[in-house]
Amino acid sequence: MILSLCLFIFAGNKPLAPDIVFTLVAVFNIIKSMLTLSVLGAGQYAQAMVSLQRLSDFMDRKTSPVVTDKTQLTMQAQRIDRRVPSCSTVQVLGEFNHTQASLDVEFSKGGLNGITGDTGSGKTLLLHSLLLGRFGNQGSTGLGKAQFEPIAYASQEPWLFRGSIKDNIVFGTAYDQKRYERVIRDCALEKDLAAFKDGDLKEVGEGGRSLSGGQRQRVSLARAMYTNANVVILDDILSGLDPSTFDWVVTKCIFRSEQRNRTMIMVTNSQKILQMADLVIHMENGRIAQVKKNLSTKNKQSVPDTDYVDCLFHDQPEASETISATFASTECSDDTGPISAEASNECPDFLRVSSLRYGKFSSIIHFQVITLPGFKYLRSFGSRPFVTLAVISAAGAQALEIGLPAWLSIWSAISVRNEKEGMDGFYLGIYTGMTSPSDHIGRQMLTTRAGLGSAQIAILAVSLLLLYSGAWRSSRDKHMEMISAIFSTTYTWIWNTPVGQVINRFSSDVASLDDTLFRTFRPVLDTYLSIGLRILAVTSLIPLFFLPSVMLSGFAIYVGYRYRFAATAVKHIYAASLTPLHHSIAETAWGLRTIHAFRAQGMLQKRFNAAVEHHVQAWNAVSDLQRWLAVRMDIFVALISCSAATLAILRPHSSAPVVGLSLTLTTGLCTALLYLVYLSSLLEVEMASYCRIENYIQELPQEVSSSKLDACAVEHWPTQGLISIENFGASYALDGDEVLKDVNYRANPGQRTAIVGRTGSGKTSLALSLLRLTTRTRGSISIDGVDIESVPVEKLRQSISFIPQDPTLVDGTVRFNLDFNREYDEGYLQSILDDVAGTRKWRLDDTVEQNGRNFSQGERQLITLARAMVSKHKILIIDEGTASLDKASEGRIMAVLRDRFSECTVMAITHRLHSIIDFDQVLVMGDGQVLEAGNPCHLLEGGESLFKALYLQQCGTDAVISGNLSDCRQS
Repeated sequence: MILSLCLFIFAGNKPLAPDIVFTLVAVFNIIKSMLTLSVLGAGQYAQAMVSLQRLSDFMDRKTSPVVTDKTQLTMQAQRIDRRVPSCSTVQVLGEFNHTQASLDVEFSKGGLNGITGDTGSGKTLLLHSLLLGRFGNQGSTGLGKAQFEPIAYASQEPWLFRGSIKDNIVFGTAYDQKRYERVIRDCALEKDLAAFKDGDLKEVGEGGRSLSGGQRQRVSLARAMYTNANVVILDDILSGLDPSTFDWVVTKCIFRSEQRNRTMIMVTNSQKILQMADLVIHMENGRIAQVKKNLSTKNKQSVPDTDYVDCLFHDQPEASETISATFASTECSDDTGPISAEASNECPDFLRVSSLRYGKFSSIIHFQVITLPGFKYLRSFGSRPFVTLAVISAAGAQALEIGLPAWLSIWSAISVRNEKEGMDGFYLGIYTGMTSPSDHIGRQMLTTRAGLGSAQIAILAVSLLLLYSGAWRSSRDKHMEMISAIFSTTYTWIWNTPVGQVINRFSSDVASLDDTLFRTFRPVLDTYLSIGLRILAVTSLIPLFFLPSVMLSGFAIYVGYRYRFAATAVKHIYAASLTPLHHSIAETAWGLRTIHAFRAQGMLQKRFNAAVEHHVQAWNAVSDLQRWLAVRMDIFVALISCSAATLAILRPHSSAPVVGLSLTLTTGLCTALLYLVYLSSLLEVEMASYCRIENYIQELPQEVSSSKLDACAVEHWPTQGLISIENFGASYALDGDEVLKDVNYRANPGQRTAIVGRTGSGKTSLALSLLRLTTRTRGSISIDGVDIESVPVEKLRQSISFIPQDPTLVDGTVRFNLDFNREYDEGYLQSILDDVAGTRKWRLDDTVEQNGRNFSQGERQLITLARAMVSKHKILIIDEGTASLDKASEGRIMAVLRDRFSECTVMAITHRLHSIIDFDQVLVMGDGQVLEAGNPCHLLEGGESLFKALYLQQCGTDAVISGNLSDCRQS
């Protein structure tokens, strides 16, 4: 603009008249807005190009071939086998520490092929190779027609997608009611479904979290059995089942006559399954050590409870009792896990996502429109003096912004009156900082204009500095408060809340708080201030303008009212459409092997496409509303500009500078009014992110941290590990059903207690109650005579080592996973690692990938056990911590428990009853109650007991019991 004025002065040699001044101002305001948009567009273009390049790099990335160039694919219609000459290797990068194995095996077509071996020996890796065909550059493969047909696959960690139990079992195939009902019965799911309010339409939740571990395994198995695939691959899918359910599933499902025409490949360490298998493969260190073809299985008899490898790979096994085909006493109760206590009454998962994500929609609208949460957001910038100074500086910047055209109006009027006094130097001096010292007017105008410009720049800089620093402080504080709220929320909330919702809070909502919220809030604040000042200025120039301004402002408010409510609803839908997208990507990435095996890519792609379509439709609605508003903005601008111009012309003695100034301010006013409507709708959507974060901070259910005892009073607690439970009852919600009822139990210091019972009997609930992850309804739990309700919850959980059923490892190294706070030296950590690793050569600096995926399930359990050993706590709780271990590894772990934890109180939840014979006490749980308690040996030696019945059902005859009892006495 300065350059334009200089050119005008030198070229035209004319005074700067009002018509030229205000025309120039209007043109440059348009140019200014376009330049602003171009800068924003350039930034968005750069972001788009970065995203496009990342997508392009991802799409151009080479994928691992299913069959390599030198690998021959053999098509065989008569048999289904996998042949790999002994000179070849299996290599799956990123899996099991790049294990390489020499393989040479032909599976039995139409029979059961068992794969067994030590933990980490390569069993799961072999199955992954069968599924994906990731072989090295030598050898040949042959799966016959099954290479290109669906393969029924049930992974060791069951993968379930968000939907109903029925959807997960049918899995996109044709629905056959008779087959479906038979599979439900064979997988022992009938009573579980009967216990759910919605039956098989019950939502399994994210990852199947509304089901217990055993229920997830059986649903995954039912999906595999429901398909008509000729090849069934099962990866230790029965490890989480109680003995009665295990026997039912093995007899009714695995060995059902209808399954004999299917080739079944199963990883298991179960003696009962292996002795009935047609082919048994024993893995050692990534190699096939032995292959044993069993005799006819029609009258195959079970073997004594000795080492299963000896039974399979030596002479003929001894004859004993056959596996019964009838289990009339099998009981499959409803799940009483951490969520199912209230799962039957909860709303479907996708509806719960919306309610949890947004709270009460009407309350949000009322909060946005009536109470103006922007003031609350502004208040979070800092102290009251800080916020006051920031607002005053913003108001000062806007006042100077309006003062500049007002001063131009005065300037042009003076310029016209003094056009013969040689004003060229004056104009040049104003915009170049130079003027004639003898020109009094020029010096005055120069000083004033320069002062206004300098003051505006300074105040604007101060305003931006204060507001930006306050916004960054608010974003940082809210982020930390939300993290604190998440870490201290209840266990029930964690299990009920989809991960996608939490990801949305910490990604899109926090990103809004970091960037877009303030970039929307600041223009709204400036526009409010600008509108107020412009109305005062125009009304002072043209008093009659007040009437049309009120009328047209009412029109603007009406338009804004309609737009705001529609836009808020639509943009909430748009924001909600992001959660299914995030969730779909996450669950698909987790279950890629299962999806590939079932050839279910099409079904999952349709689900994802539906989520994308919903997201695009929501965005189209947002764009349409913006166009709707833009049309009415143009109409409003034309009406109010016409009104101001008419009143200015009709006003007696109107001067050109006054008319120009009024038109300039009026045009800015009408633009600001509807711009405010548009920005307010954007702010409401962005403020919804702020409100959701505030909802997490203020309304998340928080665990009650007792104040009866402070941390200092229990600094060295517990010192003995004495656990006493008296008449204890608990639920997972204040208004939920009890999952534990009148539990009485006492564990002396150093005592090892096993907790057994069928699925859903309350075993895990009892363990979680010791960590105060349930809600006490009656009774008490005390440790070393101190009621755990009086101990700060942080101190309680820091004093107990807990190994969950699903071991959790974080990205980093093995050392970091053993010692998060780096409190112990490497020698001590390595010695513990060697104790649990056995023959494995683990090092502290070994890399742990996401979720520990470069370790097998059993290896992850070993590392979590080592982590518990490092802490040296007086109480250790193990929830199926050895479920995925082989017998040798399990025996070594039990020896570690005897030796290293001899002075600790150990509670072990297990379904492997043979491993807890030498424990001091066993609790048999049922329906949330302790049905039986006592020493395992005494219960087996005595008469009829629940524990003895379970042991006989799982481990064999009385002769086997006698042998185990003698070993127990010797130990």
